[in-house]
Amino acid sequence: MVDFQEFTMDGNTYYYLVVWDKVSKKGQDRYVRLVSNKNEIKQILDAYKYRWEIEVYFRKTKSDGFKLEDLNFTDNGNGFYCRLSLHACTSKGDRTRY
Repeated sequence: MVDFQEFTMDGNTYYYLVVWDKVSKKGQDRYVRLVSNKNEIKQILDAYKYRWEIEVYFRKTKSDGFKLEDLNFTDNGNGFYCRLSLHACTSKGDRTRY
């Protein structure tokens, strides 16, 4: 199911897209709502997919085991760990599970 609507706010035209999420867990909202200034559904979905990759990257670096926020990278001795962690987060692996 896809619902695609156009609206204007402050003189700008935006597009509201609602997509059924097949993989959401039971009890969660099963719709994804996207707002964009792009006027084609494919463009909106492609931009969302790209943005989602960025979100997954930050989740990996912050909370999924790397906990980079807990490391003090201002200390010169931690530079190696910083580079190692970033390499591990950005290495190409199986992304289908995210």
